[in-house]
Amino acid sequence: MSGRKLNPDEQKLHQAALSSSEKILTSKDAEKIIPDVSARTAAVNFLLGAGMLKVLSNAAGVISFRAVMKKEIEVKKDMSGEEAMVLGHIQASANEGIWTST
Repeated sequence: MSGRKLNPDEQKLHQAALSSSEKILTSKDAEKIIPDVSARTAAVNFLLGAGMLKVLSNAAGVISFRAVMKKEIEVKKDMSGEEAMVLGHIQASANEGIWTST
């Protein structure tokens, strides 16, 4: 996570994502919150870079963002890149796992 505090636009976007039931912010929601394209882009880019948002894409190619909780950030902050990648794969598999029954 970055050493600087969030600016008001970044706070608005992150809080909006956190307040939704699934912690997801659609690009349309982001447009409503920050109408100015350059300010919205800067805010989203900072939140992505700081690890506070993750990009999601559905089957139709619609982009949305999932808020990353503080505890998730704390878990990953001391991990190496490889460890974070492995954790990401584990989290993405949800309850499917890698094992198959024979």
